[in-house]
Amino acid sequence: MLKNPFFILFLLFSISSITAQDPTNIPGTIYSEELVPPYTPPRDILTTFAGQKIKTTKEWETIRRPEIIKVLSTEMYGFTPQEKIPVSYRLVEINKNAFNGKATRKQIEMTFSNNGKSLKVQLLLYSPNNKKKPAPVFEILNFCGNQSLDYDSAIVISKTLTEEFEKTVYKKRIARTERGADAYLYPLEEMIDHGIGFATAWYGDFDPDYYDGFHNGIHNLFLKDGENQGNNDWGSIGAWAWGLSRIMDYIETDKDFDAKKVAVIGHSRNAKATLWASAQDQRFAITIPNNSGCGGAALMKRIYGETASSINKLFPHWFCENFKKYNNNEDSLTTDAHELVALVAPRPLYVGSAKYDQWADPKGEFIGMYEAQPIWELYGKKRFAYDQMTPLGFKVIKSQIGYHYREGKHDLLICDWEAYIAFLEYHFKM
Repeated sequence: MLKNPFFILFLLFSISSITAQDPTNIPGTIYSEELVPPYTPPRDILTTFAGQKIKTTKEWETIRRPEIIKVLSTEMYGFTPQEKIPVSYRLVEINKNAFNGKATRKQIEMTFSNNGKSLKVQLLLYSPNNKKKPAPVFEILNFCGNQSLDYDSAIVISKTLTEEFEKTVYKKRIARTERGADAYLYPLEEMIDHGIGFATAWYGDFDPDYYDGFHNGIHNLFLKDGENQGNNDWGSIGAWAWGLSRIMDYIETDKDFDAKKVAVIGHSRNAKATLWASAQDQRFAITIPNNSGCGGAALMKRIYGETASSINKLFPHWFCENFKKYNNNEDSLTTDAHELVALVAPRPLYVGSAKYDQWADPKGEFIGMYEAQPIWELYGKKRFAYDQMTPLGFKVIKSQIGYHYREGKHDLLICDWEAYIAFLEYHFKM
């Protein structure tokens, strides 16, 4: 069991959701299996859209995998710009005595430049001091600013955070921007004790989480007039996924970290971004979507909890314009979650779900993961050992595909981290 000095605080002040507003009471939302309408079962993942049967890993990598990415780019996330733009790194602070000498903390200001514009992102990193070789890393985008993860007053607060948190989607999160407000959700010292590093940035630094025509964030550096023009231009999920890859770029330059042992992890909307980042960027060694829901690991055609319609109405900036075609029309989707999940293969994957997170459809998340398995099998990996959701609290760790279905609501909790640390240790042979 991990040490957690904030466990009592968690019991007293448990936060059920990290989303900006509570959409779970939308009239007509389905939360009962009896009400799930008939839907087209997941298509055979080893059959191309043209009907060709995929029999080898080469065919998967050269034919099937690229066509899935193309359709997901066209119909859901939008196309990620392939242009490489200039970036510089400035060391803002280094503290070699973090956590009473156990770790070194670095703060790096990443500056991206393009089309005469620039964007600054504050990166927070911890590496264990008691190590003989570069450390494996958990990489994650946080929701409420780097300063929310620890009480130390030296942690830089993003200027974008202070300017934008009064607006729209952020109003209900003001309390969460205080120093250390989310510390009980991030067992940083325990990661260090296990010899694991940590890298994070506030997701809003890459793209603000509200619709503004994409005048702010990284979109503005790629679009000369500051607005998406096409129906398949990337949305915020795409921007956050792009940001995860740019953090990876930095990790590759830092000798304290092992860039071949990076576990990319995300919760909720950032779990969707985590899957999309890993689909496009195979440098991530392990992928961990926690409570990812619709647009993540959950099968969309079930129309259970979160749906295309509810996402596009509440968060019209997350996906590309084409995704709005599937409002109340999910059965016409060309792809579904299992094909997104399969793009992680053959690398290790861990899907985390929660009993009372019906908005994210735990059963749909299991189905999305389960139906993706043939690709791991194609690579000679063992099949997931269970053909149905495992008992509450049971953790599948020693497997190429990890999984748990826990008590509780929509959040990234200490018990989740316990499983993810164990999964990382198992696959990195620590």
